[in-house]
Amino acid sequence: MLVFWGCACMGEINEGGQTIRALMFGIIFGLCIQIFGLDTTCHLNPAITLTYIIFGDVSLVLGLFYMLSQVLGAIIGYALLELIGPEELSFFGLMKIESFCVTLLRRNVGLLRCMTWEALATGALCLMVCSIIDFKNRDRVESIPIKFTLCVFAMVYVCMPYTGGSINPARSFGPAVWHHDFSDHWVHWFGPLLGSGFATVLYHLVFLSKEDADAKAAV
Repeated sequence: MLVFWGCACMGEINEGGQTIRALMFGIIFGLCIQIFGLDTTCHLNPAITLTYIIFGDVSLVLGLFYMLSQVLGAIIGYALLELIGPEELSFFGLMKIESFCVTLLRRNVGLLRCMTWEALATGALCLMVCSIIDFKNRDRVESIPIKFTLCVFAMVYVCMPYTGGSINPARSFGPAVWHHDFSDHWVHWFGPLLGSGFATVLYHLVFLSKEDADAKAAV
């Protein structure tokens, strides 16, 4: 859903500009959480799954299954868009829109800086995830989809001019597979996962007291 509807609002399909594109990804993220969150917690993003693994809410094996599902969902979602979208998007034959919805890095920014942008933005997102799954906030669930909508919108909007606004390795992987465009694709994996790991460990060190950790372990 994230890749299908998010990519459907981009490029020459719909004219909306950077603001609308970032907002659409945020809204769709929040929508998915509202629909599926109670059953699966709806990570949608390998970086968020890594946060859950480090936090201890998801086992490593289950987390890897989550990540695999996210990647497969991104591939299938983009394939569906190519199948039912405008003909000029089709990967069958001549493709008129090259690298549509692929998160491409801005060349004059540099790989290290692009990776830093992705790490910082994803880290901010995962800090919010940590605060949501913190033992002290477990009963404050009503506004979670809105929180994700606004956070994803802000982070994608900021990063889009530099990195294409990924903050989600699976979201970048789906379009890249169908376009066979993996130029500097590793940045969209290392950046978000690095940001997620750092932010989650930082949250544990700064915001979780020993009593909080013991209470979480007891649950």
